[in-house]
Amino acid sequence: MTRSATFPAVRQALLPSVLALLVAGCPTPAPVPDSGVVEVDAGLPDAGQPDAGRPPRDAGIPDAGFTAAPIETWCASRALAECGRDLRCGRLSQAGFAGCMLTRTTIASCDQIALQRGVGERRTQYLESEAVRCLNALAQDSCEEAPLACANVFTGLAPPDAGCLAPTDCNAFGFCDPYDGLCPHRCRGWAALGELCDGFTRRCDPQNGSCDNNDAGSAVCHPKKSDGDPCVRYDACGDLASCVDGTCITRRAGPGEVCASRNGYPFCTDEYFCRQDPPVNGVRPPGTCERKSGLGGTCTGPGSCLPSLRCSTLITTGTCLRKGAFREACINYDDCEDGLYCDAKSQRCEALPDAGGLCSFEITGYRCAPGNTCAFSGTSEDKCVAWKTVGQECGYGGECLSNDCEYATLPDGGFGGTCIASCSQRADGGL
Repeated sequence: MTRSATFPAVRQALLPSVLALLVAGCPTPAPVPDSGVVEVDAGLPDAGQPDAGRPPRDAGIPDAGFTAAPIETWCASRALAECGRDLRCGRLSQAGFAGCMLTRTTIASCDQIALQRGVGERRTQYLESEAVRCLNALAQDSCEEAPLACANVFTGLAPPDAGCLAPTDCNAFGFCDPYDGLCPHRCRGWAALGELCDGFTRRCDPQNGSCDNNDAGSAVCHPKKSDGDPCVRYDACGDLASCVDGTCITRRAGPGEVCASRNGYPFCTDEYFCRQDPPVNGVRPPGTCERKSGLGGTCTGPGSCLPSLRCSTLITTGTCLRKGAFREACINYDDCEDGLYCDAKSQRCEALPDAGGLCSFEITGYRCAPGNTCAFSGTSEDKCVAWKTVGQECGYGGECLSNDCEYATLPDGGFGGTCIASCSQRADGGL
């Protein structure tokens, strides 16, 4: 989970040719119906449209689909498929495509070096057939849900206590701990049932256990809990459920399933809303997940349109529209295309700021133009800074292209952070 400090130079030199090859051999995603956690009740029927009214296919990619996905270009291929999906789904305009590619090919987004080393050094199995399926699903399927094939692209082979550079390196008996202060990192075995856990550096095997408090108040690994089981910790019920009012409940409901049956849970998936009847004695009954409105459909504020659209109003009944382009009118923080933000003063979609521009939460939500990051000051004067290279001073890892900021005594005798190369480039091979 790093951004390489020297990778930018490699990327600048190779990415244009890599992208040219990819663009020549990869598909533009075709508009198709898609499925999708927003628990806003639109309360209104949708427009009956099958999709978000996406713009015509673009990005110059042939329709034949991805037919190959070598590990050497995995990150660039995945970025192309993801940015193409954002373009297809209306979140991104052609003007923002290059910025999307730049951001998604950093090591923070996809550590090409670590993944490629994992395969070459036999810590990871890479299934190119699943990679092709994953890329084509990103290009053509849901605008929100991660394709199932993407979970099968990498399989970890390294056992507990072996070295690792990426989460994909470790086998099913443990996980790669990126916060252990080591390089390479180590695969940490799952805590056994009854052993102490914290859900962070000591984790229970998600296949058969979960971390919850015992009678003495200590967090230990319990047998895996099911819907309706008693619980204490919010995260005690596994990845797909939450502990609400002392009982496990499923987090998400699918199309046509019951939603908001207890304290708002389960939520509907992103492209659906929970349609509920009016309150009875001040309490709203459980609802049913129904699809949000498509382009031209009726909406009632944020969250009532498909995720790639915006509602024309904040409160009253409105119409679902495409995301706002540069300088178009906007009224809500997420009304604009990716790479833009809704300026509260002008109520227009403006470009995210470059280095030196203000990026506080109330202005851009800590977002900056591609190639920059928001340097937190703890005040409303947070400013964008260009990504920093090895040897430059940093406040935190996100300011560095390597995403790795090491604190130590500086040459001038002071104490501060300096950007260092990513672990995937520093590791000496002693894995």
